[in-house]
Amino acid sequence: MVVRHLLRHWLFYGFLAVNITTFFFVLREDSKDGPRVPLSAFLERSGQTIIDPRQASSRQPDVTAIILNWSRFPNVLRISGLLCGDALRDTIALDFLSTGCAASRLRIVNSPSNVLFEARYLACYKASTPWCYIQDDDYLVSPEVIWSMRHKVAEGKQEPIYLGPPHEQLLTHLRQVRSSNWSSSFSWLGYGSIMSRKEAGLFLNAMKSLEFETDERAMADNYFSVLRNVVPETWFDHNNNLGGGEPFTVGAAGDERNNVHILRATEYLSMLFPCEGSSCSSHRKETDPVAPEFVRRSANLERDRKAIYKAACLKSACVLETSIQLFQRAETRMASRPTDMLIAEQGNPHWFREKRLPFHLDHPLSNAVDGLSNTAFRSEDVGQGDFISLDLLRRVDYPAMSMLWVADETTAHCLEKGQLLVGDSVASLVPSAASPSCAEADHDAHNTLRFCSAPVPAGRHFRLVLRGCSGILSLHEVRLIRA
Repeated sequence: MVVRHLLRHWLFYGFLAVNITTFFFVLREDSKDGPRVPLSAFLERSGQTIIDPRQASSRQPDVTAIILNWSRFPNVLRISGLLCGDALRDTIALDFLSTGCAASRLRIVNSPSNVLFEARYLACYKASTPWCYIQDDDYLVSPEVIWSMRHKVAEGKQEPIYLGPPHEQLLTHLRQVRSSNWSSSFSWLGYGSIMSRKEAGLFLNAMKSLEFETDERAMADNYFSVLRNVVPETWFDHNNNLGGGEPFTVGAAGDERNNVHILRATEYLSMLFPCEGSSCSSHRKETDPVAPEFVRRSANLERDRKAIYKAACLKSACVLETSIQLFQRAETRMASRPTDMLIAEQGNPHWFREKRLPFHLDHPLSNAVDGLSNTAFRSEDVGQGDFISLDLLRRVDYPAMSMLWVADETTAHCLEKGQLLVGDSVASLVPSAASPSCAEADHDAHNTLRFCSAPVPAGRHFRLVLRGCSGILSLHEVRLIRA
């Protein structure tokens, strides 16, 4: 079970300059696939570069970053240096005198008492910016990922976005509750999440109006996504765990405490919407609790709509999206009532846990946008008409732009059959004149990779619709590049 961390002594938050492009981010030097091979090493030899939309950004900083420290103060220094420093820093001096971090961008609040997880929402509500980025003290999130989250969260319904490693993505999927009144699931905030200041205030008001007990307010994270009554938008992250310190959640007792509070959250949700369908209104009593504004009432459920999975890019700002159903071989008997949420995740058959789950964990979607050519996103579940799409988050227009897919030979044949669509929005996607064309990678010593590319016009969304694919899809990188 995921480890959680709480505020003990200090609460840090500073304005995140989303237009800064010179942050330092450390990648581990090796992986299960062997020594890491940056994609840039291939591109530089051919005079090509990855397009990064941040290079032309002029947006003023409008995000407050909130970091909770439980027992990893050196990590907090490192994270704070990344978030608020203009120079390349990965630590901050203990006295904060030589960090280069302006006083207007960093606030240190000594909490008079340990308010635990509630501290996140109190800090966000008291911020002066419209958006808040939240994370724990054991994770390092790349600035380009946060930049992408900021641009994406402001669109559409402006629902919170949650980062999470592959195993947490699966649990969020399995915990979904879908019926006429409920459309919910659970997701942790501590891996990295972004929300509006308004939502933080609405959640604080919801806890007050529902008369949360002290222990429930302290474990506020266990309630936030469930009570929202919206299936969380979760993105695959890149699993850069800093570790260290003493965790808050330890062993079976810690897991049980988490489950107790998640179950309580589902009970609150069931209490607010105690029946289903149009008959609910006629059976409602004056004494029944009224749902706070924070809690959405499920409508237009679209039960049969395919899920879209997303992963934020490293090395440049973008978001990879796919309609390939990553968990369709898992047990998908979604709970019909909130209180069955935790029961639903226990329904996976043994063969899935032993065979499919390791495959999924070793080859997540985020591998296709980690900047490395020797890691890969793999799937056995590609269907006719499934797509792989790159969102650059704003319209980009450079001379000699091309989409690039790095794949194995079998996948390259699949990509060449696909149809490429380009547009400034999903609704405006139109077929491109070019189709992917694949060739051996000139500098691939093992002669196993194929570079597939297609010239593209200006746009924001670049989508490849797959046709005639068979076997295991193995996609090593997806990028927009220019000469």
